[in-house]
Amino acid sequence: MAVIQKRLHIAVTHETHAFVDATDPNSRDPFVYHLDSDDSEANTSDDEETTTTACTIDAPSFPPMTCRETWYLWFHRDGARPPLRSLRYRDLSKRDAVRRTKAAKVIDKLTAVAIDRKLVSSAGALELMDRKELVAVFDDVFPAFVAACNPDCNLSSNSLCSSVLKWAVPTDPSSTKVEFPSEDCRTAWQHWFKGDAALTNGVPHRNFLAWKVSYSHRTSAKRVIQTLVQIAVERSLVPSSAPEASFEAMSNQSLSNAFDDVFPIFVQQFHPSVRASIKSTLKCGSVVHFMTPALWLKHPLAGTNTGLSRRPPVPCRDMWLLWFKGDVASKGTPYRHCRGGNGSGVCKTLWFDSKAIMNAFVKLAEENNVVKNAKSLPDMVDETLLGVFDRVFPLFVKTIDPKYHRYVLPDKSCSTLIKHVLATRNS
Repeated sequence: MAVIQKRLHIAVTHETHAFVDATDPNSRDPFVYHLDSDDSEANTSDDEETTTTACTIDAPSFPPMTCRETWYLWFHRDGARPPLRSLRYRDLSKRDAVRRTKAAKVIDKLTAVAIDRKLVSSAGALELMDRKELVAVFDDVFPAFVAACNPDCNLSSNSLCSSVLKWAVPTDPSSTKVEFPSEDCRTAWQHWFKGDAALTNGVPHRNFLAWKVSYSHRTSAKRVIQTLVQIAVERSLVPSSAPEASFEAMSNQSLSNAFDDVFPIFVQQFHPSVRASIKSTLKCGSVVHFMTPALWLKHPLAGTNTGLSRRPPVPCRDMWLLWFKGDVASKGTPYRHCRGGNGSGVCKTLWFDSKAIMNAFVKLAEENNVVKNAKSLPDMVDETLLGVFDRVFPLFVKTIDPKYHRYVLPDKSCSTLIKHVLATRNS
């Protein structure tokens, strides 16, 4: 172990090229160089004769290591060093980042062999093992892995991890890149820890390596799920040492029950005006839009901007209720009385778009005898008021050109509906 520690405290010469974390949701660089692409391996050699230089112990690095060393340190920390799998690409030099990419693919292949040989039930189970158990699994898996490699393979457990991929036979699903799916929160939670038989052959989405370069859906899912995991840790549903591995080791039913425990708590972390919009059936990409400093109370910058001027678009069904009832943001004043959006937190454009749509709904309600008198709407209880909306909305859809019907939905903002109203008039 002393040898390993010494090697981990060495950093190779850092390249001047700046990398951006491909999974960083704050990255706005359209030319992000994704290290999981084939180009990252093809364009960078792994010459181990690179001159090394002294650096501080805190400098993240991914030095050349044997397969055996990499296997253990991938899952477990080494003293003050975190597990290798937790190192971020943006914190590494170009050469170290490429080594990390190659190591991740090797570990994924070895893990697949371990699961196939029924040594473990999932990759998460490996994270829960101690050193002795991990080494025992490696000693069983590596010979089987070598046996399945290309002919004339001369690999050993002491071979450098970076040299393994040139011998390995491509295996599914890593041989074909696939798109990360856009899923609702509940489905994304299940697939993150248990995988999808049709898409990833049962490999948990968090461990799957063959995603295409586009990371938008994965970034959204990861942000939502990691927030839910943190809630679970705070409530002692899983140990803080390996929470995701613990979820992966759960049965499907236990995993679903855990989601039911933490998601309502997650919803309560938002401003009261948007809680009704955050549902487990909502896609992760939509939920992330609400995770702003103004709306998400747990945001690192929450409280720095107390106004709601930058709140996301409000679904028209929610706006119907706000139009007659108001909320905390408007101090109970119905939005229809917040001229130009003043005091409601919505921008002026959205307010006027909402006014046009709400007036259209009210007119349809009266013309079709859904209500006898529109003046009774403000006095209705919330459930009755939403019942009126649910009867009126299909009538509104019929006024729109059929080719736009699939876009005219209750969870769309009034500004979106206005676009289709205008498009219908011009068609």
